[in-house]
Amino acid sequence: MLRNVFIALFVLCTFISPAYPAQFEEIGKTGVTLKFEKGTKGAALEILGLIPALKKRIRKRSGLKFDFPFEMIIYRNRSDFVDMAGNDMIAAFAVPARNLIVLDLSRMSVHPLNIELITIHEMTHLVLHHYIREENLPKWFDEGVAQWVSGISEMINPHSGDLLKKAVIYRKVIPFYDIENRFPADRNGFALAYEESLNIIEYIESQYGETAVRNIILRLERGERFSDAVRNVVPEGLVKVERSWRRSLEIKYTWLGYVSNNIYWILFVAGALLTVFGFLRLRKRIRDYPDDNDEDINY
Repeated sequence: MLRNVFIALFVLCTFISPAYPAQFEEIGKTGVTLKFEKGTKGAALEILGLIPALKKRIRKRSGLKFDFPFEMIIYRNRSDFVDMAGNDMIAAFAVPARNLIVLDLSRMSVHPLNIELITIHEMTHLVLHHYIREENLPKWFDEGVAQWVSGISEMINPHSGDLLKKAVIYRKVIPFYDIENRFPADRNGFALAYEESLNIIEYIESQYGETAVRNIILRLERGERFSDAVRNVVPEGLVKVERSWRRSLEIKYTWLGYVSNNIYWILFVAGALLTVFGFLRLRKRIRDYPDDNDEDINY
């Protein structure tokens, strides 16, 4: 909360300063205003054209209607963006208290980031906070849903699932009560929190149906507490869901899970090794067998 207040004050000071007109331009249409550094107008126009379709995608996925105005600030200078964000691990962030998105254009070419996906990710944050009270919206659920809707996080160079796999194997998975309000400050912990957040959202969808996550969101919109909203959609409740999610990961990523997921490859390698071993053994037997022509024959 304090971070959002600080960012809001930073933005306000930036855009009322005398330097603002020389550094930024502005375009907009009904419901959205884009402020962008000179030289980035092409990207701003691209984003402006994407907004209507992105709003429809958010509505279809989450059930929430994006019908409120918002602003977007586009930076092309990485250091300026990091100064505002206070975090060098991300390429964009949202400030729901101001209905504001801030984007670092210089990182949009870093796989898997692109303008369309990062914009819908941040718009999802805005729509969740617009309809759901902050105390009912855990950080991990907020980030998990934003990734679920967009397909990506706002992180630069994410670890593509490796951190979660290692965390399961070495029993370092972060409990969700530890990431209700904030994510770890270190890079690995930060990335792991993102991976866990998306993974459990996908787990809920796979186990309880395509509409399960959307139904939880809509119950939160109606004012239900988070634990109640989950329980009313998933009878087992949040604690048991987290426990079963952990078990599913342990099966998937431990040796038993690895063997079951790669059984055909393992059988192929084993068969090849047995073939080589058999060939070498036969070759040795042939080499050691007495040659009749070399024996003395007595009549």
